[in-house]
Amino acid sequence: IGKHFHFDKNFWSCPIRLGVLDLYQIGELCCERGFKVDRHAQSVYEITYVISGNGFSYTDGEKIPLTKGDILINSVGHWHAMEAAETDIFRYAYIGFLFSEEEGEGLGDGAAAGLKKRYDEKPWRLLKNQSDIFLPFMQCIDEFYTQTIYSRRMIRNYCEAIVIMAIRGTDSTQKVPSHTSQRPQSDRPAVYAAIRYVEENIFTIGTIQKMAQDLG
Repeated sequence: IGKHFHFDKNFWSCPIRLGVLDLYQIGELCCERGFKVDRHAQSVYEITYVISGNGFSYTDGEKIPLTKGDILINSVGHWHAMEAAETDIFRYAYIGFLFSEEEGEGLGDGAAAGLKKRYDEKPWRLLKNQSDIFLPFMQCIDEFYTQTIYSRRMIRNYCEAIVIMAIRGTDSTQKVPSHTSQRPQSDRPAVYAAIRYVEENIFTIGTIQKMAQDLG
């Protein structure tokens, strides 16, 4: 009741080891106006990407407005709830995970510890206009749907990409590279950057002026 659709894969009793991550939950929820996900203890790290609509997150009682393109990062050990706004159908994707104590085959020595330290720095973080994470989220969920050859490997790659992209987006030093300094005789880097920008923002792309500003 209150859900238009809900794809949810959870592994609470036996999490899936994926490189530096132990995956506990991944899914996508599209809910009706005013729908609420009840308050619950946050036992895993959680990344939420808002695909469309507007809503609110509550972390330890603090109300956080959410809109299309937002990424919300919640750390472990806090109380969390979600609510759709009364004006919109609210659709979002999410992933719940812990960092593996035994990294195994992953990103290299100390990667899990370094990522965990970054995720533990704050109870929650909100990143605006992060549409680049939409594609790995959807591709990862598709792999769970299809379960074809090498799906496990692809799921690991997508999950690690989501976790790294989300926390890297909190780094204020990360900027869209400017191409104004390119030599006049070489337009290729600027053209390539424009093509990639369109590909990665195809569902949320705005005006030409905004695109020019983002690309410098």
